[in-house]
Amino acid sequence: MPFEGCLSVVKKEKLFDYETCAVIRHPVNKLISWFQYRSRPQLTGKPRYAGDLSLKEFIYSHEGDFKKYSDRRYIEHNEKKCSLIFKHEIFIEFLDIFNLHHPNKELRHLNQSQERKISEADKTLAYSELHEETRWHETIQTQ
Repeated sequence: MPFEGCLSVVKKEKLFDYETCAVIRHPVNKLISWFQYRSRPQLTGKPRYAGDLSLKEFIYSHEGDFKKYSDRRYIEHNEKKCSLIFKHEIFIEFLDIFNLHHPNKELRHLNQSQERKISEADKTLAYSELHEETRWHETIQTQ
């Protein structure tokens, strides 16, 4: 269910005493991961396929999408701020806490995409395009 759908259920059912938890990813790492995921051979011939694009071309072809899908949108939503935040870079902390509270459930990494070589110029462009999100990510204090 999309974020907006979840929020409408919360409003309708008046579930405002819930706690929220999120795992966020560095914006540039998230962009590169999205690029690599869209480059999978299984998507060849589909409109979302990015295997024939450079990261620069991918960025320009999705202008605005990266801010639209920013983790910031979910963490700082005006209805309810996130209670507990973990950065993807230190995801093991999240897994430790989750496994402590939910010993009968298993979390694992499912969609590991093949890495593509990213030029330094393209990485620099990614940082430039996502400078506001990157600055925000660096201010987040994890629990």
